[in-house]
Amino acid sequence: LVGSKSDLHRKRRVTAFEGQTLARHMSCPFIEISARNNDCVNEAFLELMRIVERRRLMFCT
Repeated sequence: LVGSKSDLHRKRRVTAFEGQTLARHMSCPFIEISARNNDCVNEAFLELMRIVERRRLMFCT
């Protein structure tokens, strides 16, 4: 679960706590990113690739 535009604090509609809570409910990771500030963008893609690789290994063995 990715929360984008983390640099726009005043326009926030979902708190980090709400995002984390939803991610736990969905059994998935949560990360907040800002492309504008280049915050956590690479980390989000790397985590996505790790998830894809784990699932590929689960279903291909």
